[in-house]
Formats: sequence, structure tokens, C-alpha cells
Amino acid sequence: MASQQISLHIIDMSFRESHGLYEIENKTKQDFLVSTWIRYSFDPDHPEEYIDYVAVYADVRAQMKIPEGLMENLVIRIQEYLSDRYPMIEYCKVCIRKSPVLHGPYGSLDICYEGLGGLK
Repeated sequence: MASQQISLHIIDMSFRESHGLYEIENKTKQDFLVSTWIRYSFDPDHPEEYIDYVAVYADVRAQMKIPEGLMENLVIRIQEYLSDRYPMIEYCKVCIRKSPVLHGPYGSLDICYEGLGGLK
């Protein structure tokens, strides 16, 4: 059977970590929501070659535990890690949302990074 295009969306994985440039962001754990959009080819004749969403969550959790000053670097690191870890990924987008501890005229901050996966 021919390969099928699969989209795996994991939305709003919740983490409480310390990331940011400002001292208060590094001292105070903040709530983050991470979402991923992954597209890959799946061959039904080889069901063992799927992407396990539980493993993706564990990978994102491990990356979120590594402190990062810039959200841009964090979202790029997660996207590139997933693309390298799962070579069957053709496209991967990662978005991180946080409610900043530095109050401003906004409710939350979203930052996203997307790119081609391991089949570049």
C-alpha cells in the first residue's frame, strides 16, 4: 500500500518552567502552552513507523526543562529537535504561548517556528 499523509497536531501541552531574559522570568516559573503541527508520510504496511504522540510530548517536556533566554531560541530548538528525532517528518510547526509575568496591554504572547523536517 502507498504511503499516506498524516497530520499529527498536539495542542496546548502544558508546562510550568522558567524562561526569559528578565530576572523575574528566571526566578518565577511561568505557565507555557506548546502546540505542534507535524506532517509525515505513513506506510500502513509498516505500522511500526508511526510518530508516537506520547514520545513527542516527552521530547517537548525535556526541551522545555532546559532554560532559555529568548523564546525565539526555545521554539527553534524544539522544532529542530523534533525534526531531527523523527526523520519521517516532512513539516513541523511549533508554537509556544505564555502569559508574561511582565504585565503589558496583552493577555498572552505566542511565538511560532515552522520548517521542513528530516526529509529536506
